[in-house]
Amino acid sequence: MPVPVMANTNPLHTISNMFDSRAQFPDWERRVVDHFTKELAMPDASSTIPSLNLVQNHSIMDGQLVRFRCMVQDMFDPEFYLAQYQVRNTKDGSMRTLCGRYRDVVSCGPGEELVTDGAECETRDRLALYCVSPPGEAGWVVDHFRRLGGVEAGPSGTRTNNLKRALEGEAGEMEVESEASADPALGGSEISKKQKSEVSGSCPPGQLQGGQQPSLNLPLPSSHGRASIVKLYDVKDGDIKLNDLIEVVGIVSLDPTMAAPEGDDEMGNSPSLPPPSLVPRLHVLSFSHLAHNNPLLPAAAPFP
Repeated sequence: MPVPVMANTNPLHTISNMFDSRAQFPDWERRVVDHFTKELAMPDASSTIPSLNLVQNHSIMDGQLVRFRCMVQDMFDPEFYLAQYQVRNTKDGSMRTLCGRYRDVVSCGPGEELVTDGAECETRDRLALYCVSPPGEAGWVVDHFRRLGGVEAGPSGTRTNNLKRALEGEAGEMEVESEASADPALGGSEISKKQKSEVSGSCPPGQLQGGQQPSLNLPLPSSHGRASIVKLYDVKDGDIKLNDLIEVVGIVSLDPTMAAPEGDDEMGNSPSLPPPSLVPRLHVLSFSHLAHNNPLLPAAAPFP
């Protein structure tokens, strides 16, 4: 189903316009944050922004505004990126400067090539976090947020399809165990133990056996758990810590070119990250700390 084109589906266009006016407004980065902070403070603004906790990844569009209620599970090393870069027209040699902030990939039009050593190219770093849905979150909490956001749940709640897959997988494992135990000549429990150890020990964390889709690496199994690689700009040390519960609003990045082939390692010292179709990248425009994830309690803690 196509996503309607609304103001919050193309925030990068607004950012590009502010970047182009940097000669007149050198503090254009602050103006971007102030603009979206003002927009998000408007009544019912959050209700128009889809939540990664509630919608499927295929229902959102690359480059649109989304929000995510999550816990910081891991912190990566600072990520270097092209804050601004230049592209050259291969026909007439003219050059133009583009903004790389809030993006994962550079943008080159037809007949253009990237210039990495141009006079106006600038490299910066940003903070990258691996964030997951609040661990152990009950199904009624997700259903409550669904009702608040106008998102309909399945006929059996939020666990319908995913739980069914999990049960089918468990049933398959039970069949293997029963077949092995039915034949005494096969060693019964020894074979089943060996099969279990092979399945659990042959795959690295976050990746399934046989080239299957990698998992979300959630701290607690959850049928409605989500994950995202959250990227923040100009954050001071200590503003966000490990295991913090936060809610972020930002620009989602789903570019398929970021899906590294299996076994490919860009830096040579860490496993490749899951593709953005499974774990979206989120460039944060605004974030806030959450005291808890109970929708029936006040947002702020009543006691100091």
